[in-house]
Amino acid sequence: MLLKHGLAGLTHKAAGGGVTENEVDFATVTTVDMSGNGLPTTSATGFIIAFKVKLQTRGFYLLANALDSYITTSGSTGVLRCRVEDTGAVRLVDNVDGTTEFTVGTDISIVMSATTTAFKVVANGTTEISETYTTANNIDIPQYVNARNSSADDGSNQHYFGVWAADSPIDAETYYSTFFDGGGVWQSGPFGGGSVGGVTPDFIETGNAAAWNALTGVVGTITDA
Repeated sequence: MLLKHGLAGLTHKAAGGGVTENEVDFATVTTVDMSGNGLPTTSATGFIIAFKVKLQTRGFYLLANALDSYITTSGSTGVLRCRVEDTGAVRLVDNVDGTTEFTVGTDISIVMSATTTAFKVVANGTTEISETYTTANNIDIPQYVNARNSSADDGSNQHYFGVWAADSPIDAETYYSTFFDGGGVWQSGPFGGGSVGGVTPDFIETGNAAAWNALTGVVGTITDA
């Protein structure tokens, strides 16, 4: 298990409780491949990913694994939209939308989880998506931040406050409040790379731009917002 995080030289851009967060700016053709930094691309049991973004534009990928599994926003309404696919090319969740219409400039604190039977997305404390299914195959894990693939295709300019991801199926609804406080600010445990629900992150980055740029598999340049 490879753990990547950079907490030295933190810069404060936004906080309303919890910890001092770092807001970094991903330009349009910019991505980080989390699989090059410890996160598997598929899982036999599922995954849990927590991340926070300040929405700069709508209709683009926030996290993705090519066109297999992803979370994006609708360009017209701003609702979260998700797909989850297994390694048998079965779409377990196929472009299912949430209900909240997020506007540009909004901070969105998101926890998404997938198991072999269920998928959930909780955003700013509200369950946006909850779907059930069955699969005997591995599940594709979103691995690219801010883009669809390693070439940073279909990405956009977005601001991120960190990503915590693991190849383990703990429940998004159960553990949302462990990741974020009531104001949607990172809690100190996961922000610092700590375990949640007994699960240790395979990928964790909550540092400033220098920490993000030091990761493996960076396309483009990330700057402090």
